[in-house]
Amino acid sequence: MSQKLTVYRRGNDWAARDVTGANYGQSPDLFKAIEAAERLARKIGATVVLSREAQNHLLSQPKKPKG
Repeated sequence: MSQKLTVYRRGNDWAARDVTGANYGQSPDLFKAIEAAERLARKIGATVVLSREAQNHLLSQPKKPKG
């Protein structure tokens, strides 16, 4: 079974936590929190998942124009 890091809302910031509840990093920017979680996940062989709140936050963001 592989480890999971979940990106979730922690107060006003976003952070990643493992299954034990240990927190890794924190940022007010969701994209930076995801990037940090992905870097750590590569080092420890984990996968990154988003909490429902993080998923909803991403879906609420305006689409970036192509080009």
